[in-house]
Amino acid sequence: MKHKSLLLAITTLTLTVGITNSFSHLHSTFIIKEFKILNYTNTIPTNPIFIAEISYFLKECGCINPHNKVKLSIKANHKTQTFTIGEDVLFNRLSQDKIKLFLPFPYTLPQGKNQTVSFTIFEGKKATFKTNISFQVSKNLQHPIIISEGLREIEIPRTPLRQIQFFFVYHSPCEAMITKIGSKTTNFTISQQVARIKGLHFIEYNFSEEGEYLIKVGESEFTSKVSFDKTPPTFKFIFPTNNSAFYRTNKIKLKWSDPMDISDIDFSNSSLVISKGKNVLTNISPLIGLNRESERNPYEVVYLSLPEGDYECSIRYKDTSCNLKNEELKFRVSPSELDREKPFFRRIEVENSVKVSEGKFRVKDSIVSVFVEFSDGEYGSGVKRIHYKLNGELVSEDVFDEVKYLSLQLKNKVTKVAFWLEDLGGNFSETNIITLVK
Repeated sequence: MKHKSLLLAITTLTLTVGITNSFSHLHSTFIIKEFKILNYTNTIPTNPIFIAEISYFLKECGCINPHNKVKLSIKANHKTQTFTIGEDVLFNRLSQDKIKLFLPFPYTLPQGKNQTVSFTIFEGKKATFKTNISFQVSKNLQHPIIISEGLREIEIPRTPLRQIQFFFVYHSPCEAMITKIGSKTTNFTISQQVARIKGLHFIEYNFSEEGEYLIKVGESEFTSKVSFDKTPPTFKFIFPTNNSAFYRTNKIKLKWSDPMDISDIDFSNSSLVISKGKNVLTNISPLIGLNRESERNPYEVVYLSLPEGDYECSIRYKDTSCNLKNEELKFRVSPSELDREKPFFRRIEVENSVKVSEGKFRVKDSIVSVFVEFSDGEYGSGVKRIHYKLNGELVSEDVFDEVKYLSLQLKNKVTKVAFWLEDLGGNFSETNIITLVK
């Protein structure tokens, strides 16, 4: 490879050049499985652009106040740069649990010195992950590291053609030359600057034929093997898990990750089929118009009502290159009286109040509206009733969803209210007590 000091980062993954949707979530914690820097190992330039890959999973936390934003900060040489993922930093979703970030560090680092760089992930104000990586700051202002993953073999859709984006770092635009080996024809294209990241450029090219290609950017070059898409869409069941049991017959939720594919999903060839024995009870096709969550939680969800029994479920997607992926699992719908899990509160909010401390609120009026959110888990029999003790009296109210508004009439200046839940399986939640002060 010639003069690879010019070329920092080239990748065949398609990235929208701009700001993506919010990377938000509700009632879950963002757990980092792996954090790695792709484009630097031992040496960084004086003005680095870090390309990071984050593998993660979401853990239900039952938190009262959901964290709405995920932030990442970089600290080096006593300087800090903070990004809000999905708002002011470019990211590319590699899979349902993996993203790639482009992180420019705007401060100049001293040449020829060892430098420890800290990377910290925040949810709200809480730091949930931190790692320190040591580098040597290069005296050479060029960038000698190339990202090899995804470069050597490229899959392209048969139709329609899609532009493949290649990224690199340099102080000015470059001309790229793309030649199919064995052909005398060379195609030329000029790179473009990525908005908001100085020094990060990209080129776009439509490959129309299979074969081996020589790609040159300035004085740097590499070869790629291009073939038509033979990879089926990727997705997975989130729940139910295989051989799991629902202890309810109404509002059974099936949830699976948003399908991903380089040649796009042919939704006309997608379906959800649920069978009981040899009888097909549900056949939803095509799978479009279902619930779509945020970039943080890309999934599809459908709610069903099913009688007790054993079921087989199949979800299939085909891409526009006719590659098929089919996922199957089995689950059971069991009587609610077999449920042994306790329901739980997600949050309790007192409207038009001032929070004095945890569980204590100052209110203005004698009639107070309280918003309660709760759950019996994904598989539980479902919350049947909320009980609360107010002014020495026990009150019970039926519920039909996972939220409830309660109107409380206070008789004293200081009132303690105890809440607890009851599900259809006869299980009771822990008691939650709040104090209301007029």
